[in-house]
Amino acid sequence: MVAGKKLSKLAKIGLSHNDRARAMAAKGMYREALSELKIALFSLRSENRDGSLNDDIAGVLNSIGSVNLLLKKYAEAAEAFGEATAIRRPMYNNPEVAGSLVGWSEACRCTCDFGRAAECLEEALQVAVALKNDRLAARVMDAMDVLERTRDN
Repeated sequence: MVAGKKLSKLAKIGLSHNDRARAMAAKGMYREALSELKIALFSLRSENRDGSLNDDIAGVLNSIGSVNLLLKKYAEAAEAFGEATAIRRPMYNNPEVAGSLVGWSEACRCTCDFGRAAECLEEALQVAVALKNDRLAARVMDAMDVLERTRDN
């Protein structure tokens, strides 16, 4: 969330729906969580004239991607992760960029788009190496292993 800026009522509504969606998803209420996330996304996008809510929007998109993965809606998950990545890419040395890329890769793997999945993971690994983040690099390498095992089968 943007620090130091007074949020509009609509932006606050968006953030509260995002929080509610997280609680629902934690309880396994994925369809309900997805509905809340769509409200959050609409609210935040409506108030994002100056781009100050981009990080919040990317976070909601990432959550939409994650919930869609759980619902086995892989094309929708890929779309959401792709949008989150596009928003986060200008903040390149940010581990959240890699997180979006790993999610996007998982959605692509599930639709058998192995080439795109590999590209996402290669980019995520570059981010992890640039950040010297061993845990993130290990997470990406694990995802690469899963991708290769899936591709081989």
